[in-house]
Amino acid sequence: MNQIAQPLRFEEPRTSDPAPRPSIISWNLTRLCNEHCRHCYLNAGPYADRSDELSTVECLEVLAQLRSLAPGALLIFTGGEPLLRKDIYELTRAGHEAGFTVVVGTNGIRLTAERLAQLREAGVQGVALSLDSLRPEVHDSFRGRPGAWQATVASIQNLSEEGFPFVLQTTVSRANLAELADLVAFAADSGARTYNLYFLVPTGRGQTFTSDITPAEYESLLRDIHAWQKQYAGRLLLSAKCAPHYQRVLWEENPESPYLRAFDQGAGGCPAGMHYLGIRPNGDVTPCPYLPLYGGNLRGQSLADIWYDSDLFRQIRQRQAMADRCGACEFRLLCGGCRARAYGVRGDVMAEDPWCEYTPGAHGGRPIAANGSITYGIEADAELVWTPEALRLLEVIPAFVRGRVRRGVESYCRQQNEQVVTVEIMQQARQGRGPFGLKKPWSR
Repeated sequence: MNQIAQPLRFEEPRTSDPAPRPSIISWNLTRLCNEHCRHCYLNAGPYADRSDELSTVECLEVLAQLRSLAPGALLIFTGGEPLLRKDIYELTRAGHEAGFTVVVGTNGIRLTAERLAQLREAGVQGVALSLDSLRPEVHDSFRGRPGAWQATVASIQNLSEEGFPFVLQTTVSRANLAELADLVAFAADSGARTYNLYFLVPTGRGQTFTSDITPAEYESLLRDIHAWQKQYAGRLLLSAKCAPHYQRVLWEENPESPYLRAFDQGAGGCPAGMHYLGIRPNGDVTPCPYLPLYGGNLRGQSLADIWYDSDLFRQIRQRQAMADRCGACEFRLLCGGCRARAYGVRGDVMAEDPWCEYTPGAHGGRPIAANGSITYGIEADAELVWTPEALRLLEVIPAFVRGRVRRGVESYCRQQNEQVVTVEIMQQARQGRGPFGLKKPWSR
């Protein structure tokens, strides 16, 4: 942790590999945490063992490999509590300078105005905070720390006052199911860009924590989320995390829904191992933070070799080999089930997602896919002329949505009978006069 930082090393990418590059990286920097959450997938806490944690120098070397493997990716620094690492500002600055969109996942307890200013200066473009109830006693019990709710809400107020982009997140459980509509309203009123509802994956301490929500209740909640999306359109973007079957629900409500999304290369709604990877504090590399299986360790293997060549990553990309209902389902290209939950419940990463109640064949049995214009992870070559200033703005957009943004902006440009994409055109599209009516899909 106290080693002297070295310059980032840049290696040429392996352009001949057929697998997609990762475009979202979730990096658990530490298991140390000032909370002890009942559902923590990492078993983090105040007395966590840090003896095998990657040093500052090792982290910088990993950043160099990421820069080669996943240029322009969305890089999420999380924990434990990442703000407990003394080198967090050095790492976020290095990530920003390497061209990543850097965000920080924090519980908010240490997110003072001073730290917020330091994060901004270090190039952080957003933070994500967890709020599991509007009742302090429920949140504090869930998070294992008295006063956690008060500290997190104070941080939300700081973020809102400073105009710093932030996301609110809630893990759904029996304790908060009845107040989710109020939490959505709170997120919108607080100025959050996005509100993520997480559907529990039984891993880590989550193996012993039960949400007590039945599959039928989850199905009903997914339809509530769809209704809330329409209700708060233009103010708040809602997302169901670890619930790719939400895409099937959206399709059933409206096959042309603007909220439908999928990932390229047949990943469906679960990008694990296709466009997404997780790094543990000791350098273990997994297709998903909630999946306790590893393709290798960065102390002994390069990131590219793990991503392209490990048996685990190769297996999880064979989505056509999914078993049981997921393998037979017509929504396998749009949904595909949660691979981490399949492993957590069935012990098989390619098994069916047990929290989905859909019976394959009810919609005809033929594979159903999202419209390509709303598929993440795709590349898109420019068809119009872009000014240098517009190209620079495009480059700061995370890689996994860049192709979609490019195509959307060019479509808007044609509608306006313009042949050159300028910053002004991009701003018009962003402000809702074009294809991106949701609140600021990108920001500096």
